[in-house]
Amino acid sequence: MLLDIKMPKVNGFDVLAWLNGRPYLENLPVIVLSGSSFDTDAETAKHLGAREFLTKPNDFGELILLVNGIYARWLAKPSAQKFVLLPCETSSIRMKARFYRANFSAMRHKTA
Repeated sequence: MLLDIKMPKVNGFDVLAWLNGRPYLENLPVIVLSGSSFDTDAETAKHLGAREFLTKPNDFGELILLVNGIYARWLAKPSAQKFVLLPCETSSIRMKARFYRANFSAMRHKTA
């Protein structure tokens, strides 16, 4: 999950705290991608369970490098093919997850 800290209704720290209270989501990797470069924000996010805290770059080329790095660390692994489905989700959402998983897999094979 990519998560920002500064959002309009609920901030990212609140989302991280909410995720911490859900044991069935403990294996969901959360990467904070924020405009903040404050060390205190990074420390708070990691304390609340974020696996990484990355600062949004101002340059588009740097953003591409950042996204490629996230892909290499988190999505290029075979375990990334697994999707976390919440117990309350409907079958239509499960069908969408299968659709996206299949298309993502096909897209990966085209670029390889």
